Amino acid sequence: MDCGLYLGTFLLAATSLGIATIPQAAPAGRSAFVRECFDLPEDRKILAGISFGYPDVDHPANSYRTTRAPVDEVVTWRSE
Repeated sequence: MDCGLYLGTFLLAATSLGIATIPQAAPAGRSAFVRECFDLPEDRKILAGISFGYPDVDHPANSYRTTRAPVDEVVTWRSE
């Protein structure tokens, strides 16, 4: 089952309301724990989860930035 569009739309909608989000794929691999925590029956599938809340923009962990390769290094432009 593909839930990417739903997840993406949820992330965008939450962001538009000032709520920070992080998609999580790991809950599927920890389904026993998630089932117990949320009292989910065995006939329900766990595909993904979303962590969300209000961001703490002043926390030092949120100032970490990675470097990115320039677009021209990772994209080959073609035109006809």
